[in-house]
Order: sequence, then C-alpha cells, then structure tokens
Amino acid sequence: MKTLFVSVSRSDFGILENLIKKTKLDPEFDVKLLITGEHNSKKLNFSKNEAIKKFKNIIEVFSIKNSYNENA
Repeated sequence: MKTLFVSVSRSDFGILENLIKKTKLDPEFDVKLLITGEHNSKKLNFSKNEAIKKFKNIIEVFSIKNSYNENA
C-alpha cells in the first residue's frame, strides 16, 4: 500500500516521526514523505535536512517552493 506523509513544519514532523517509523517497518507499506512549507525556510535552518537524515534510505523527499515570508 502506497502511503504519503505530508509535513509542512518541524512541529508536525515531530508528531509524524514515530508513525512514519512504525509504518516503514511493515513491508505492506511503501512510505513516501512530502516536505514543504517552513521546512524550506533559510530563516528556520532548512528543517527538511533533519527529515532527510532520519529517513534518507527509505523515503523520497520532494521540496516545493513556497510563499513563506523570510522576513517575517
């Protein structure tokens, strides 16, 4: 079963992380992670890198250019 997790910030990634780990252990699931929003913010230290390090061997990470205001 194909499963897509979507994360837009570090806070929701923290909530999803354990569920992603448990899901990837089940061979019935093909897990992917779509990262967007604040994860791509330079001001917030590109939190997408944290997700990439933790799941680099089991998921693909897609970055989507967003309209997050870097000056806010």
